[in-house]
Parts: sequence; C-alpha cells; structure tokens
Amino acid sequence: MTIRIPIRNLILYQKYKQGSLQNPVFFKLFFYLLMTVFLFSCSDGGLKKSSGVENKYYSEILDSIKANKFSENLKKQVLSELYNDSLENVLFSQLAYSYYKQEDSAQFRFWNSKNMKLSQVIGDTAAIAEANWDLANFFYQHRLLDSSYLHYNRAHKYYELDENKFMAGRMLLNLATIQSDIRDYAGSEVNTVRAIKKFKPLRKDKQLYMSYNNLGIIYNELGDYEMSINYHSEALEYSEALNDPLKTAASYNNLGVALKNKKLYNLADNNLNKALETDSLYYKDPELYAMLLDNLAHTRLLKGDTSGVKAQLYKALNIRDSLSFISGVTVNKLHIAEFLLQQDDTLGAIQHSKDAKTLASSGNNFRDELQANLFLSAIDKKNSSKYYLDYIRLNDSLIRVERAVRNKFERIRFETDEYIARNSELSTQRNWIIAGSTGTVLLFSLLLVIRNQKAKNKKLQFEQKQNKANEEIYNLLLEQEKKREEGSRNEKMRISRELHDGVLGRLFGVRFVLGSHYEQSGESRDIKEKYLGELKSIEEEIRRISHDLQHNHGIKEVGFLQLIRNLLQDNENILLVKGELITDENIEWQKIPYKIKMNLYRIIQEALLNSAKHGKATKFTVNFQSKARNILLRISDNGCGFDLTKTTEGIGLSNMKDRVLDCKGNIDINSTESGTEIEIIIPV
Repeated sequence: MTIRIPIRNLILYQKYKQGSLQNPVFFKLFFYLLMTVFLFSCSDGGLKKSSGVENKYYSEILDSIKANKFSENLKKQVLSELYNDSLENVLFSQLAYSYYKQEDSAQFRFWNSKNMKLSQVIGDTAAIAEANWDLANFFYQHRLLDSSYLHYNRAHKYYELDENKFMAGRMLLNLATIQSDIRDYAGSEVNTVRAIKKFKPLRKDKQLYMSYNNLGIIYNELGDYEMSINYHSEALEYSEALNDPLKTAASYNNLGVALKNKKLYNLADNNLNKALETDSLYYKDPELYAMLLDNLAHTRLLKGDTSGVKAQLYKALNIRDSLSFISGVTVNKLHIAEFLLQQDDTLGAIQHSKDAKTLASSGNNFRDELQANLFLSAIDKKNSSKYYLDYIRLNDSLIRVERAVRNKFERIRFETDEYIARNSELSTQRNWIIAGSTGTVLLFSLLLVIRNQKAKNKKLQFEQKQNKANEEIYNLLLEQEKKREEGSRNEKMRISRELHDGVLGRLFGVRFVLGSHYEQSGESRDIKEKYLGELKSIEEEIRRISHDLQHNHGIKEVGFLQLIRNLLQDNENILLVKGELITDENIEWQKIPYKIKMNLYRIIQEALLNSAKHGKATKFTVNFQSKARNILLRISDNGCGFDLTKTTEGIGLSNMKDRVLDCKGNIDINSTESGTEIEIIIPV
C-alpha cells in the first residue's frame, strides 16, 4: 500500500499545528501580537481608544481560546464591543479554528462565516483566503470533496491576488490531492507541477517532498511505475534533506511499493527493510510500521518467498485492527486472501476477500472494493459472475461519478474565476465609491478651507485697513498739533514784530521828542526825567518781550504724549474735568506701534467721557508706567463709580475691552463709590 500524505499534513498552516493552542509560549507571543495591534489602535491619529470593558474581554477571549471555552455572553461581547476591524477579524479566525479543532461544526461555521464576511467588508484578501482555506479543511474532513475543492480554489485565487506564492502553492497541492482522490490524475498532475514551480524558488523542502510524493502516487495509480519510482526517489531526497526519519521511512515505503508493482521485488524488499530499520518506528508511527510489514510480506509473497510472510501479515492486521485503521485492515485482508489462495486455502481466501469487500463498501473505499470484487470473481467460481457484475457496475458508476465530479471541478474553477472577478469588480466599485465620497468630502473641505481663508483674508485686510486708518488718524492728529503749534509760532512772531517795529518805535519817538525839550524849572525837569525813565523802562520791557517771542518760535516736537495732554486740556475746558498726565521716561514712544498708541488714545478718550458723563468726576488721572516689557496704563477718577455686577456692559466699555484684546493685553476695572480705576497691561 502506498502512503498518501494525510490531508491535514497538507492543509494546516504552521500557526495551527496540533497542540499549539495549548502551548504557553505560543499564547505569550499571540498575546504580545494582539497587544501590539491594540496599542496601535489606541494611538493618536483618529483611531478609537479602547475602553476598560474592551480590555477585559480581550483578555477573556484570549483565555477562552487557550482553554477552548466559549460562552454565549462572550460571543455577544465579541460581536458588540470590538472596535478595530482587523483585530476583530483575527479573533473571529481564532475562534473558528478553535471550534474546528473541537469538531463543533455549528460553531465553526458560525465564526467562519463572520470571519469571511468581515474579511470581504474590509477588503483583506489574505484573510479571505485563510477563511476559505479553513472552510475547505472542514469540508474535506467531512469528505464533501466538491465543496472542499471550491474553497481551496477560492483560497488559491485570493492568495494569488495577495501575491503570496507559498500559500498559493499549498492550495494548489491541496487541490491536487482532492483530484487524485477522485482519480482525476491528469488534473492532479497539472496542479502539483504548478505547486512545485512555486515551491522551488522558495526552497520549501517540506512542500516539495509532499509534491513529488503526490506525483509518485499519481504515476503508480496510472501504472507508469518507472515515473513513479523517479518521483518517489526525488521525494526521498527531500525527506532526507529535512532530516525527518518518519518522512524518509514513508518515502522508502512508497518507493518499495512502486518497485514491487514493477516486479523489482529484491529492490522493493531492500527499500521496505530500510524503512523498518527506522529507530523506534513501531512506537513513533504504528500505522506506518504495520503498513511496512504488510507491504514487505506481500512483496515476498509475490516473489515466491513465503517464509515469515504469514506472521508478518497477521501482525500487521492485528496492529491495524487495534488502531481501527479500517482502510489498512481492508488491504491487509486482501493480501492475506492472496497468501491463503497460494496456500490452497480457497475458503479462507474467499472469506477474507468478503471481509475486505464489506469493510471497503462501508468506508466508501471504492478502490479496494473494486479490488475485492475482482479477486472474488476469480476465486469464487460459484459466484464469479455476480462479483464480476458488481465490479463492472461499481467501476462504471465510479467512472460516471468521477467524470461528473471532474466536470463540476471545471465549473468550480470557471465560477471561482467569475466569483473573484465579480468580487474584484465590486471591490473596484466600492473603491470608486470610497474615492468619490472621499473626493467629495475633500472638495467640500477644500471649499470650506477656501471660504475660511477668504474670511481670514478679509479679516486681515480689514485689520490692515483699520491699522492704516489708525495710523492716518494718528498722523492727522500729529499734523493738526503741528499746525496748531505753527499757528501759535506765527502769531508770536507777528506780535513780536508789532511790538518791536510798531510800539517800540513809537515809544522811542515819544521819548526822543520829550528829551529834546528842556524846561527851566527844576520841578518840571525832574518830572520829565522821571517819565522819560519810565518810558525807557517800558521800552526795555517791550524789547525783552519781543526778543523772547523771537527766540521761542521753534516748532515743539509733537508726539503721543502731547496728544494726550491736548486731549486732557480740551476736555478740561469742555467737560470741566481737571486732567493729570503722569509718564515714565523709560517708555520709548517712537518705537511703540501705531496700532497700540491709537488704541490707547481711544481708550483714554472713552474713559474720560464716561468719567464726566456717568461718574460725575471732577478729576481724571492718566498714568503710564514701564513694567517688564509691558506698558502699564492706570486711569482713575474721583467720580461716584458704578456696580460692575449690575451694570449692563455698554458699547463704550465693550469697545475698550476689544481694543485691549486687539493689542493682546489685559484689562481690569475696579469701581467703588469713591471712584473708578482701570488698569491695562499691553505687551510691547
């Protein structure tokens, strides 16, 4: 009997190796993996952060996977509380596989379906492939070969889309195994060769061993024993490279069977004995050990050496029977039937052949059932025609079924391509929808940004215009003050000229005339001298005044403080509020921006108006101080004040606060019955 690599050895991914779910090291690594994903999902950047409840159930999920215990409540929590789709999908996959290992079909199908749907929603081709792979394993385990083939084929297509050559090759090998099971040897060979082409560049010795082993089995079934020997020899080389004694023993067995079928009995005997020399083979793999005993005994039977054959055949039968290895027992009984027939025990041969037929039929082992019918038709003369008809009917039925299955597989391949294409089209449509939605959102966002930018630009332009207007107003005030000073200077010059050229000249003339008339009387002369002295004194006084007016006619420097003085003076004349200005010489007003000076001017103007109008003040003080790169302005009056908690803020007070805010400053208002004090700090 040739060893076929069990499907589980072909299909189970490394992370699903038997026993790994109970391995604490595996769980530690798996836990760290989940925590890494979890931490990334909690990082800044728009992703949702997990709640304490979520953390609790992540731990519960992991513990439950480890213990293989899942409550209905836990299922609900998994479905309702997980935020991260990728993490949720990983947990769905783990839950599905755990139920698969427990052989809980309903729960496996439930979680696998969740896994499949979510994978398709998030467009994770690798996860879609893995979900199909798990489902294919499930169907193969239940011998639903068409469904298994369908999902292996889908898994293969998705792994191809994901450009995962290794996994695509494994799916091809699984497809080839199913095709070999239904005797579609041509299709199996094609897919096996395709798998080899993927494995070789990757140097995947284990999968190459399986692939060449499958090719050896195919050609053995086709009767091309030379090719079978070649492929099994190549598989043997890979098994030795893997340093796996059990795989090497299996390759020697398969090579021995091919050599036996080619009637090279001595070479077959040598290879089978090499396999039996494997250390502790009986304890490591009793099935393989029993198979080797059976094949060795059958080889010796065929070459005519019956010494020890009976003991080996029955020893193999007992081992297989104790292991409930039904297909092995079936083959064993057929070989015993051959041995008994050679020993002229026809009845015993017939009985063992009938037992083999029954076992093969009950286990749907059609190949051995055919062999049993053919053998019985040859040795049971009484029922020969019956068994031969059974053989023909079963063979014809198998041919029809296998042809139908092969056709179905062809449809599956075609429909899978259509399915993938449809999903790809839907994915493309979804991507276009997402792209369109994203584009629309971006467009609206862009329009909103443009609108906001325009508003900001308008605000900036308004502020620039306002600053320019403030500067112009300030310059106008300065210009006005200059003109005022110039008018005053011109008036002083005019008065000086009038005094010097007009009044002083006339006085001099009068004094000269009076001085030229002499009176004889002493008293008159004394009076005249007295008034001439007075006139001269007046003349000197006028000359001095004229001189002073002439030498003080320069234009005074006009600045911010002068504007404030003028403001206080004007309001003192109009509002009858005496103003006082206190300044700090450390403040360099020429370096202070126009905007700040203009706002301070307006604030003082508004405060002065409020003091006179509402506070009934008679005294108003403005105090400028320099304080740690700030200008400190204190405005105070002696009015009646107002209640800040009850007074509705008017436009004037609001404007004052807005102007302070415009200068990035702070304002503090304190009002009592004895007056109001406003303190403003402006950074410069």
